[in-house]
Amino acid sequence: MTAQDYKITFPYNATTAPYSVVRPHKGNDRKMPVGVPVVINSVVVAYSGQTGSYNGVPNLPHLHTQAGTDQACQNTVDPTPFEFKPGTVVALRTTNENQWGKYITIKTLSGMYITYAHLSQINVTVGQVIGGNMPSPEEVEKYFRGFRVPGPSIEQLAVYTKAPLDKLLSDLLQYNFDRRTEAEQRVRDLEANPGSVAATPEQVAGGRLVSAIREVLKG
Repeated sequence: MTAQDYKITFPYNATTAPYSVVRPHKGNDRKMPVGVPVVINSVVVAYSGQTGSYNGVPNLPHLHTQAGTDQACQNTVDPTPFEFKPGTVVALRTTNENQWGKYITIKTLSGMYITYAHLSQINVTVGQVIGGNMPSPEEVEKYFRGFRVPGPSIEQLAVYTKAPLDKLLSDLLQYNFDRRTEAEQRVRDLEANPGSVAATPEQVAGGRLVSAIREVLKG
């Protein structure tokens, strides 16, 4: 089993003592043995530990996740939608000197930050991209120039542009906006009868890019 297989046993915003309505729990806790792998996209990023406290009980083995709009994860949001999602490691601690003990913080593709705390072992480094097989920056550049179709996914582009996914989608929808109808028609003509219509690589890329984004948005 991995950490994701364990149910949340003490949730975000819980007010059970020692927490309260005024000072609710800021993350999700999952009770689990020490040494359970924390896996993101088939990568074991860390193993669970037993530092800190669980619902007021000290040193009870568990995993704590805490998400926020800031890297320190203090402007908190419900971490559930961002748990075990791909992203880039932006911070970590390998000692047990603070309330979180050993921890890692990942900036997810959505732009949200999430910390995995009370770890016994960390297997990643700051700057490491956790997201499976990622295209190189050169492949991304070629995609935009129209030389590589199909190109990387929107999520993969978000990693390399370091942009929140919603902003990236918005920006990409503006790409070649004035000529996208013409470009899309040229793509359709080319696919129906290759060589019948002259089109620049930028026009082909622009048309296919818009079509791909529209398919993503439909989902």
